[in-house]
Amino acid sequence: MKTKIKICTPGASLEDINISRRVISDALAGSGIDYDHVWRIGALVFDNRNRCILDNSGIDSYTHILQWDSDIIATAEDVKKLLSHNLPIVSGAARHRQVINCFAASPDGESFLGNDKRGLNKVLWAGAAFLLIQRDVLKNLPRPWFRHVPNGETQTGEDVGFCLLAGQYGYSIFVDCDVRVEHLTNRSELRRRIMSSAKENERVSETSVEAVECQIMRLVSELQRQIYYYSDEVRRLLVENERLKKLIKS
Repeated sequence: MKTKIKICTPGASLEDINISRRVISDALAGSGIDYDHVWRIGALVFDNRNRCILDNSGIDSYTHILQWDSDIIATAEDVKKLLSHNLPIVSGAARHRQVINCFAASPDGESFLGNDKRGLNKVLWAGAAFLLIQRDVLKNLPRPWFRHVPNGETQTGEDVGFCLLAGQYGYSIFVDCDVRVEHLTNRSELRRRIMSSAKENERVSETSVEAVECQIMRLVSELQRQIYYYSDEVRRLLVENERLKKLIKS
């Protein structure tokens, strides 16, 4: 079967997704990489990752699933390098958000992979910001693939949960520390990078249609945030209502 990738992007807002669509289409244009890009918007990242994989006819017509987060800048060469390893699960090296000079990956569950590492490294878990998975891995693992698992008094991230699950089924996790993708945390920086990389005749001023579309996306994002907030409030009130009912009966 010819290589075809399903790129999955979880996003917190429509603006995140639209930026990601531009980043990925610019990166892969003319590369010869056959792919479809699927995305999910929502507050629950683990749910977005799982649903993206299943959306749009599932995984049967693809050889690989690539989790490519909305805050990651990568290139076609990065994708090709991961593919060249022909490994069931391999990740690019994305910097850790909180730990200085480390990648979001752990060789032993206790320490983090230092950014002085080079080449291919076997780890216990890797972040899913730029994670390539062969289709058959997902076929052999129980759902949900991405899940939080207990970790003392807290829970692991959904990406850690996926790697631990895969490990239980005999799969090894690798990180290519030469595939150093940019892990940006500032949306305005993402947007600036996109605009600066565009061709001069494709650039759009702040008074143009794109600016209006951007404003619409901001409004939609704010509406989504309000929906999440009030949904949580409704759930809280329902729980409180049940508690009061039990008190009255007692």
